[in-house]
Amino acid sequence: MERTLVAAAVAFVLVLLGVGVRDAPAASSTVCTGEIQGPVTITGKLLAGPGCFLNSEVVVNGDVVVMRGGSFGADESTINGDVVVMKGGSFGVDFSTINGDVTSHGGTSVGVGHGVIVYGDVEIVGSTESAEAFRSDIEGNLLLTKNLGVVRAQGAGVAGNMKVTQNTGGTYLTNNSVNGDLDIRNNRGDLQVLPQDWHVGGDMDVRNNRGNIVLNLGHVHGNLDIRSNRGGVELNDTTISGILDCRNNRPPVTLLGLNTAVTAKGECTGVPTPTG
Repeated sequence: MERTLVAAAVAFVLVLLGVGVRDAPAASSTVCTGEIQGPVTITGKLLAGPGCFLNSEVVVNGDVVVMRGGSFGADESTINGDVVVMKGGSFGVDFSTINGDVTSHGGTSVGVGHGVIVYGDVEIVGSTESAEAFRSDIEGNLLLTKNLGVVRAQGAGVAGNMKVTQNTGGTYLTNNSVNGDLDIRNNRGDLQVLPQDWHVGGDMDVRNNRGNIVLNLGHVHGNLDIRSNRGGVELNDTTISGILDCRNNRPPVTLLGLNTAVTAKGECTGVPTPTG
């Protein structure tokens, strides 16, 4: 039978069950510093210290806060609230559901992993080691910005807009689907957006990046603007249903494979229109 833990008694009961929870600082909060084995329901805010891990059928009816120096992981669990990762904290979940937003400012390693559904926005800012979205579904917007470590988004589905800006550790975007707009600008280091089965439902802007840029986008249903990048841009096998505008890139954009656009301007003048 699933155990339901009322907030006022949650820390005491979990200690008796042998899981890593110590006395909560307030009646509505639980502090987790080890593995919690499900099935179990936690009511109220969960504060994650070092080593907090929700393992199989754990439900949190409240927010999760990953404290400074804390680490939070989850597998096959549900969070009915928001997740906040504080500076110096780490976060990584798989095969779980988050019915709220995920926000990290200054975390170390932050990842929304395989089989995760987030019914809100994901915002990863200033991570020092890595920022990742891997084979996950994000029903809101995805923001990856000012990260010092490597940035990876692979096989992610984003129902809203996606912004990848001001990252400096290398940016690798592979096989994603974005229903809204995709904005990639002011990044430093290598930037790869591939392979062919990308889908961008709105407009895409690639602007003011510094480093080698490889774009293999599949289908952009709106406009594609490639502007003021330094270090070289390759555009491969991409269909643009709107305007392709390439300007002020040094060196100019290199066109490879079969690219098509309804209208092509600037450095990309001469790209053919789609047939059929």
